[in-house]
Amino acid sequence: MGEPKPTILFYCQHSLGMGHLVRSLALAESLVSKFRVVLLNGGKLPRRIRVPANVEIVNLPPLGFDEHNHLVSRDGRRSLERAHTLREKLILQTYRAEKPEVVLIELFPFGRKKFANELIPLLEEANGRSKIVCSLRDILVGQRKDQARFEERAIETANRFFDAILVHSDLKFARIEESFITSKPLHVPVFYTGFVTPPSLPLKVNNRQGQIKRIIISAGGGI
Repeated sequence: MGEPKPTILFYCQHSLGMGHLVRSLALAESLVSKFRVVLLNGGKLPRRIRVPANVEIVNLPPLGFDEHNHLVSRDGRRSLERAHTLREKLILQTYRAEKPEVVLIELFPFGRKKFANELIPLLEEANGRSKIVCSLRDILVGQRKDQARFEERAIETANRFFDAILVHSDLKFARIEESFITSKPLHVPVFYTGFVTPPSLPLKVNNRQGQIKRIIISAGGGI
């Protein structure tokens, strides 16, 4: 049977669109060959989304942002406050039950500030017990009123808890310091993984022209 695979506990919160979820699922699918992947899903799963085989999903009470950028419960049975309480408990319960070798957190602390109340307890619990890694998009968006203070707190949190940062970009295209500018030094090793894409679907070839025709459609906040 061989040795059991090491466990990765992967936290993903999609709030406005589906890009973060799609990227996280693609990463999880690539990791299952060498790891057991348990995905903490913080948003509402679209019904037709494809969840990779062998990726274990733990669905937290779903939260997201409405059109006014207010955090809301996506489950009509629970208030926002009740959802927060249940999520905090379930995240820690899952960590303690799984005892993962790696905790992989999507975007935080470089985003997801409104979810710090559930993520800081996880980081404190995992600190010294698991490797803690950040999964980070290529270009970070900074539009906060308190952007400078936010960036300082993010660097402080990263330096305190994280063992590595995975930036899903080519460093010739976008580097973390180009979209996250702060006077505080980042002491955590940064690794550029290249861009993350789902497995390619077979493309139909137009035999008359001998060309592959492609259409690229992009929708920000495309949920």
